[in-house]
Amino acid sequence: MAPVDVRWKFLPGMGLLVWVAVLLWPVNATGQDQGPYQGLKDQKMVQKLKSFPHKANRWNVPPEDGRLLYDLILENGYRRVLEVGTSNGYSALWMGLALKQTGGELITIEINEQRAREAELNLKQAGLSEVVDVRLNDALDEIPQIKGAFDMVFLDADKSQYLQYYRMLNDKISKGGAITAHNVSNMGFAMDDFLKALRGDPQYETTIRRVSSRGVLIARKIKEGEQ
Repeated sequence: MAPVDVRWKFLPGMGLLVWVAVLLWPVNATGQDQGPYQGLKDQKMVQKLKSFPHKANRWNVPPEDGRLLYDLILENGYRRVLEVGTSNGYSALWMGLALKQTGGELITIEINEQRAREAELNLKQAGLSEVVDVRLNDALDEIPQIKGAFDMVFLDADKSQYLQYYRMLNDKISKGGAITAHNVSNMGFAMDDFLKALRGDPQYETTIRRVSSRGVLIARKIKEGEQ
């Protein structure tokens, strides 16, 4: 909890001095709240995240959700992550930064060639080309070709296909790993079948984090399915 600074304050027109409690949130050198960038030590990366080229029809996650993904990877020591829906690479930038610290890798799939090429360039400029593998393909065609298990999956593509992705990826999620999905607060209606399936699956423990208005579902795999 942030420390509390209690001060006297004069209220005009009332002739009274009252106590005012002020929450002192951590601030940077300029006195501004750092928000989702708070605690990040790589200032070059912070600048890259802040100056990222958000364009029309790129559907990037808000910085708060990017930081949530970053924290999930670091807190759990995840090393192999799959993203479905790269766009031009903003969420991949956040996850790549975390995976660079855990010694891991990100495979990210994008169906649109222009967005995929933009993502490759943005990630290269951030020094993450060795960490993030951008694959240009339809995820429904690409996922079956990927071998091995994943610690975390992040879904941020066609919401109506989330259920298909879940069914294709379930056996690839390691116990202790997680399926995460974006836009569950503002577009939950478009993925209702997916949400019901996950919440009814005893392999997973689900929560929704609303650090932004979009909402991120986090489904942790707590046990393996019956054989």
